Amino acid sequence: EQVDRVGRLKRLVADMLGGNLEASGLIMLNEELDSNLNLTLNSLRIERTLRHATREGGYRYWGALDAQIAWQGSLMNPTRGAEGVGQVELKDARLEKLPLGGAVFDDLGDAMRADRDGKPANDRAKFVFRFDDDHVRFSTIDAVTSWAALRGKGDVYFDSKLDLRVNAGPVEKLQSMLGPIGDLMGAITDQITAFKIEGTLDDPKVKLMVAPGLSGGKK
Repeated sequence: EQVDRVGRLKRLVADMLGGNLEASGLIMLNEELDSNLNLTLNSLRIERTLRHATREGGYRYWGALDAQIAWQGSLMNPTRGAEGVGQVELKDARLEKLPLGGAVFDDLGDAMRADRDGKPANDRAKFVFRFDDDHVRFSTIDAVTSWAALRGKGDVYFDSKLDLRVNAGPVEKLQSMLGPIGDLMGAITDQITAFKIEGTLDDPKVKLMVAPGLSGGKK
């Protein structure tokens, strides 16, 4: 629908990747195509995206994705001047092989010297963020993998540059403290090992930060 050089997307619903997408919003019919868009993703299976197959068969990554995103910006230049908020949740997933951000989890596991061999992946994660001009600012990064629980925040730039701070601890150690019904995400505080993550999404640099550990700073 078009009214006074404004395109109105009342409601678009589409089935895709084993789930569905809902979109609505306004698009100004000017040179920049300034837009105000709302997007909801329900139970998308990420293993159905491209670049997922291994040579041996099977999947490198998998999981169910839910997301709610409100975005304002120019469709002609979406990486500049963007505003809005969003939340993404993954469950029953394998995070460290994701094509976007998976290298961060992979390198973090190396930095923690985590024992990941033979452990089934049933990861879950939650990301809360806002768009801020040329980057996305994460106020919440919560994840539990088969080998670690972590909590963090920071910035990811549209040119893929990273500026993140993450507190993480081994799942086994946290479970021994909290018991089987403990909230692992809630246990990630400044007392857990802290990491600084820089570099890029494809080539992250994970550095150990000086912080007290679970055993009084001893490793």
